[in-house]
Amino acid sequence: IDKEALEVLDAEWRFALEYLNEDIQEELYEEGDAERVNLNSGQQMVPKLANFGIQIPSYETAELKRYKGHPLADKIVELKQITKLQGTYSSSFLAKINPKSKRIHCNFNQFLTTTGRLSSSGPNLQNLPARTPLGREIRKCVVAPKGKVFVICDYSQIELRLIAEMYGCEAMIRACVEGKDLHAMMGAQILGEPYEHFVSRVLLGDERYKDARGSGKPANFGLGYGAGVQQLITIAWTQYDIAWTYDEANRIRNAYLELWSGVAAYHKRVGREIENGQGPYCVETQDGRVRKMPRHWQDPKTFKRKSCYSAALNHPIQGTSADMIKKAMVQLCRQFQLILQVHDELVFEVDEADAEWALYVIKETMKEIGQTYLKRIPIDADAKISKTWSK
Repeated sequence: IDKEALEVLDAEWRFALEYLNEDIQEELYEEGDAERVNLNSGQQMVPKLANFGIQIPSYETAELKRYKGHPLADKIVELKQITKLQGTYSSSFLAKINPKSKRIHCNFNQFLTTTGRLSSSGPNLQNLPARTPLGREIRKCVVAPKGKVFVICDYSQIELRLIAEMYGCEAMIRACVEGKDLHAMMGAQILGEPYEHFVSRVLLGDERYKDARGSGKPANFGLGYGAGVQQLITIAWTQYDIAWTYDEANRIRNAYLELWSGVAAYHKRVGREIENGQGPYCVETQDGRVRKMPRHWQDPKTFKRKSCYSAALNHPIQGTSADMIKKAMVQLCRQFQLILQVHDELVFEVDEADAEWALYVIKETMKEIGQTYLKRIPIDADAKISKTWSK
């Protein structure tokens, strides 16, 4: 960790929070107010914002983003984002730097997840944000030592490729073989526009089209694992800060099922098997790692009947992906210093002089291992050399 850079970033964010807090308080002030509003209280902020034309049912970032372009809403979104980043990362990580190694050391847990994915704790280094410019500032503070660089390599849309082949979705398989961007295809489907035109607008930086491609991600990942409309709304909200109404999410779900009809057919087959069979339902990864689960059970909190449907769809895909990346880790750590694993991404620390050779070996090894799992779809991996963990 570049401690000095992290300290500077932490100080900048503290200053930004003070400035934003004062600025927002001034804008919210109305004649007759006896005291300041608590910017962290949804109970106070929701009715207060209604006075400024921001009508939201809850004080969530996704709801505020519905008013993108409204100066007050934009400032509050920025305040919430910086508050989370500063508290969770910059301030917290400064206290966790080992004084001898100058590094942050965490635990990687082999057996905590049911799918077989590695998890990280103390602190969790697998959830450092990468989607936003502010979040990427944290990753810039993760630096290679003098004379070293990082080789960062991750599988390209690997779970979607596994879904395509393991579910037998011919349209998705064909798109993968043709090298198309599956998120862009979903975005084009949402807007009802030709794929080529959609991609050209994304490359030109058109915000409407970029947002539509962003909407393709929760659709592809959430609906690929059998999410219903309400669950899709939750996934988009909590993981991507996208706020959809029920009608919007339902329209996107219908667009998904029309585009990837093979996925829909597979989902129906699994649903029938669960409903019609007896005893535990079994699924397995391509390596034969079996998971048995009850077909149905009673939720002790809601007393509602629940099904293993989502887990039955999820386990073979995420489990196979976990098996794949672990094989790559085992093979590559014999040659290179592996320092981080984030699901389908590996980060190695190598000598600067060996960087180009290491990048080639790491990328090709990951592709070769991945290709043993997929027979009809080409595997791709994105790799780069960098002094920081910023992609």
